Amino acid sequence: MAEREEIKTINHLLEVEKNAQAIIQAAQAEADKKVSMAKAETEKKFRAEFEKMVSEKESEFSAKSEQISLEVKKESEDFKKRISSLTIDVEAFGRFLDGVLFA
Repeated sequence: MAEREEIKTINHLLEVEKNAQAIIQAAQAEADKKVSMAKAETEKKFRAEFEKMVSEKESEFSAKSEQISLEVKKESEDFKKRISSLTIDVEAFGRFLDGVLFA
């Protein structure tokens, strides 16, 4: 009879262990699900912030690029005006060349 009680006790302990294992597996599955959801949410927020930042930087770049283009165009036009307003002294240039080349 004592042997039967021991078997019952062992079977009961095995059943308790089996139930504990099922509870642990369910808890692990729930934890994995929560971690996965949190990771997906974090990635979604990161992407949104990243794309917002990229968009802002692209806008800044575009504005700065346009500003620089306008400045270059203005400087180029000013340079052309200064060059076209200069008088060309061919005789002085000829004397300069003679002095440099034939000196």
